[in-house]
Amino acid sequence: MAPRHVTARGKPIDMDRLRNLHGDKPAVGNASVNARGDRLGEGGVILKTQEQIEAEWAAARAKMQPKPMDIKTPDKVEAALARLAPQAKPNIVTDEGVFDAVAHAKANPRRKVIDKD
Repeated sequence: MAPRHVTARGKPIDMDRLRNLHGDKPAVGNASVNARGDRLGEGGVILKTQEQIEAEWAAARAKMQPKPMDIKTPDKVEAALARLAPQAKPNIVTDEGVFDAVAHAKANPRRKVIDKD
């Protein structure tokens, strides 16, 4: 059953019919889409359809899903911890010479340094 829309005077409106009739018209404002949700370019040319936009979002969400880890054996636990551990900061070469990020962090008392011994 479709949602029921009624005007202030009590007249029923079929919003689905209106969307289908005016789906190719550009939306009002600066959204650069039409009533169906298609991306519009210069002159109202359709750049991407709503289905293509939804497919791109679904692909992006699928990439963001965390991959399950099997940590039942000790070597897999170490691999998982190594993957989650922060990477060591590399030395940066500047005009003055080599900048050692770890030595700089040790010299700065406000920074917390974790030594791996």
